[in-house]
Amino acid sequence: FAYISKHLVYPSSAKKAGKKGQVVIQFVVQRDGTISNSKIIRDPGHEMGEAALQVVKNMPTWIPGKQRGRTVDVLYNLPINFK
Repeated sequence: FAYISKHLVYPSSAKKAGKKGQVVIQFVVQRDGTISNSKIIRDPGHEMGEAALQVVKNMPTWIPGKQRGRTVDVLYNLPINFK
């Protein structure tokens, strides 16, 4: 979350319009910790979804999920609030 707050840019069109909202980005954390299959699930508009998606695509690798001691792919829904 620290990475997101540091790198997320509030779109100027949303700022000018005074828009707020929550974007939900869905992605898969692969067994090696990389992010794949990123897509916007909820988008309040004004380019907020695209800004959030770009940050998620550029995130560093995650710690992969484990199940019964083995690394597995994990589907993740990440809410990002614009205020």
